[in-house]
Amino acid sequence: MLTDGKKLDGRYLLEREIGSGGFGAVYLATDTRFSGNNQVAIKQITLNNEQATKSFRLEADLLYNLSHPNLPKVTNCFRENGANFIVMEYVSGEDLAASLKKGNHFSVEETLRIADKVLDALEYLHSFLIYHRDIKPDNIKIDESGKIYLLDFGTAKGNLEEMNLSQFGGQSLTGFTPFYAPLEQVLRVDPNSFLLLRSLDSPHLETFLQRKTDERSDIYGLGATLYHLLTAHLPDRATATIRAFSLWSGKPDPLPPCGNINPEVSFELAQIINRCLEIEPDKRFQTAKELRRTLKNLSAAESSPPIADLPTITIPPESNAAVSVSNSSIKQTAIFLPQSFSPPVESKSESFVTSGGETKNEAVLFPTVEREPVSMAAVTKSETTLPPTKNPFAEAKNNLPRLKSKLPIYLGLALVFLVLSSFGGWLALRNLLEITAKKIEPPKTETLKTETSAPTATKNLRSLSYFLSVQKMRDKKPFQEPFQSSGQEIFENDYRFKLYFSLPDDGYFYAFAEGLDENGKTVLKIQFPTPKSNDGKAEVSANRRYETSQSQFDGNPGTEKFWIVWSREQPEAAEAARADAFKNKGVVIAAETRNKLKSYLENAAKNKTNAEKEVDKKITTVEFEGDSVAYLIQLEHR
Repeated sequence: MLTDGKKLDGRYLLEREIGSGGFGAVYLATDTRFSGNNQVAIKQITLNNEQATKSFRLEADLLYNLSHPNLPKVTNCFRENGANFIVMEYVSGEDLAASLKKGNHFSVEETLRIADKVLDALEYLHSFLIYHRDIKPDNIKIDESGKIYLLDFGTAKGNLEEMNLSQFGGQSLTGFTPFYAPLEQVLRVDPNSFLLLRSLDSPHLETFLQRKTDERSDIYGLGATLYHLLTAHLPDRATATIRAFSLWSGKPDPLPPCGNINPEVSFELAQIINRCLEIEPDKRFQTAKELRRTLKNLSAAESSPPIADLPTITIPPESNAAVSVSNSSIKQTAIFLPQSFSPPVESKSESFVTSGGETKNEAVLFPTVEREPVSMAAVTKSETTLPPTKNPFAEAKNNLPRLKSKLPIYLGLALVFLVLSSFGGWLALRNLLEITAKKIEPPKTETLKTETSAPTATKNLRSLSYFLSVQKMRDKKPFQEPFQSSGQEIFENDYRFKLYFSLPDDGYFYAFAEGLDENGKTVLKIQFPTPKSNDGKAEVSANRRYETSQSQFDGNPGTEKFWIVWSREQPEAAEAARADAFKNKGVVIAAETRNKLKSYLENAAKNKTNAEKEVDKKITTVEFEGDSVAYLIQLEHR
């Protein structure tokens, strides 16, 4: 631990330790080179391995170039007295862990707002293959203005592959925080967890020993964080190791659904969090973008106004009573009906002897009537006033002369109706015959289409993303640091670049550069795979980033064309072109093979795609439907 008042790198004056965890300690310091508000956060990481130190330096260079509104800016990194330090913008305010310790509760709405901002930052980090690996309430802070920051990403793993633990003498570069860490991370650093799970002799363990942390590891950490925020409960007996032990033993999951603890959590939200916390990474949300979109759809659905209740209409009883009873000895339980529903009521009084020897007056009424037993004297004196009963047959007989006088009119109207009906039926029959003769299908009923958060069975929406890493050149030498681009700029001749891709699923991926030779004929040169990249194979996996070989803008100003192909099944034309190019220094020489590839690319490119350049993130995302896509990237240079 460093002492307060110590100066690091000749400029950073330490004030106090403000945090610690699996990665190391964090200090608040003042940058003495500047005046005013110049507080910074400095993270110390001790690495006792030369290779680890070299990797740290490469990762620090990558972090320095990051820029996102929900991430503190990395401003410097240095090494001093065997320790490595990263300097970041200091964010004042309170982290979520401190708020939870005070007994504060987070509403569903507030939790979803926090999740949205954190996922936006994670989506940005993951686009560089940088994984945080320590998502927890301690590392999420809300400043005085209400802005949300994801902290402590200073030692997140970048695009350098994780090394075996034996290379570090068993020491972890990352460490972990119980409950928030996924099993694939825990097993790489905690021998006790390994020994516990090995005692089960489960085939699952061998699979996990081969796994590396990736963006799905951050999704697990965020799921655990959301669980903690929504329940204010940190289940110590539900770490990833204990949960795996229970599940692999055939026992119930010791982690109770968050909806059981907080009734405000809907079933749908609880299911989303459960999916984030799956032990198997393949069962979790696969990307931060997918999870963010799902939560947005849920938030929109839960915030929709409910259907209004039907209004209650009160009808005056006196206008709707089916009966009127004047005898005070009879209690009426009135069922009032709408005026349009007033059936004729026939009522009569019947006298009968009860089992106790009393004579009881029964009034047969509509609606239901409750009665009290009364004495014979009361019955003799009772007077029940009922509406006069109408005889419908008598009324019909009285109206008969009037009906006879209008009979000719009614017969005439009936005749006209029959004629019109016959004419209409003839028209309908003629139209039907015309439709049959011309083989015209009747109009189809339109189906209302609605957007959903996930692709339906007939609509399999996928997306791939790419960006460029561009190296400026001056006098044929690298000039300044490489910069990232989504490809929207106009580049200078001699600039060198690589294309980086994130793919939607396991499958096959190819990249070809298209140009013209001296005779104006099309030339196709393979950019991925190459004999030196991906072991020369086109087979790729999801959740990994792939890069093309380095290219250079040269020749006359114009447009460089790059075809990218992804397919679930191996495309014969592209695979044949790869094999031919490997024999000819990367160029597809065989005319038939080249023509088949060109035809395949042009036909596949007809499938609908939607490309969006995210200028702030410097990434281009291509959305498409189906199990394959060919997309043409065009880069301008002068």
